[in-house]
Amino acid sequence: MRNPVYFLLFIFLGIFFKAAAAIPNVVVTIKPVHSLVAGVMAGVKMPTLLMSGERSPHTQPLAPTEVRQLNAAQVIVWVGPSYETPLRRVIESLKGGHHVVTLLDKPGMKLYPIRSGGLWGSHEHCEDASDLSDHNVDTDHDHDHDTSSIDGHLWLDPRNAKVIVKVVAKKLSVLDPRHKAAYLANAQRLIKRLEELDRELKVLLALVKNEPYVVYHDGMQYFDRHFKTKGIGSLMSDGHYGINAKHFLQIADHIRLHKIRCVFTEPQFPTDKIYSLMDKTGTRVETLDYLGVGLKAGEDAYFGMMRQLAHGFLKGLREP
Repeated sequence: MRNPVYFLLFIFLGIFFKAAAAIPNVVVTIKPVHSLVAGVMAGVKMPTLLMSGERSPHTQPLAPTEVRQLNAAQVIVWVGPSYETPLRRVIESLKGGHHVVTLLDKPGMKLYPIRSGGLWGSHEHCEDASDLSDHNVDTDHDHDHDTSSIDGHLWLDPRNAKVIVKVVAKKLSVLDPRHKAAYLANAQRLIKRLEELDRELKVLLALVKNEPYVVYHDGMQYFDRHFKTKGIGSLMSDGHYGINAKHFLQIADHIRLHKIRCVFTEPQFPTDKIYSLMDKTGTRVETLDYLGVGLKAGEDAYFGMMRQLAHGFLKGLREP
């Protein structure tokens, strides 16, 4: 006679593995977006983080293990080809069975064109004609659309972070209806956290919003426009490959004339040359990390990264 204990155990394990198999394997390219996806999936399953952030996603080549992770994923969440450029060919080569969520194409996302290197001049901090938000298309293989002229650092606007949360929750609810209630409840909780964070940072950054600053590489446009901070130019050439001499001379003159207090760089780029060049102008150099390099991956990483950015501004623009 069949042992009833083993029979019940067999049934339980069958149900467990069937439920586990229904949860999509989700891969997210960068840590801030991974954080938001992890929040949506809290209590269900942790998504896989593809890039840790030590190298720039603009230029980071994929390791064989990372290519295998993409091939094994049911859902891939990335910003898009204008940001994680080396991924485009891999993603386009994927065969059926993959759901690619390209954030640059999602309705409701605030989008801006890439600012070229050098001085930008004064730009309006409102949603003006340079807002590309109306040009979005929402498809499952939306990476085929041309987004090469769009600035990809979209997660630095908390309004876009809320769009990411909603898009991911909707997608996962369709693919995994068993956990729909959890995804939607998590999304509502995350949106409240993001709204609280937004209010907190607006108060904090009001102290420095009129202080002009320069960046090595322009990753702060979305942050500038939303929080009214005042980036005025970039030292890097438009191709993400080092300082443009013309830009530097132009900005160095502007720094001296207007007594710009700080140039911000990033952990992904070398700083020795920046310190040497800025030493000639007497301008301080500080680091802004919008990828959360030193933060533990998970739901809290986005919130920690945004707070670190705000305090980085205070350090660079307020402290003596």
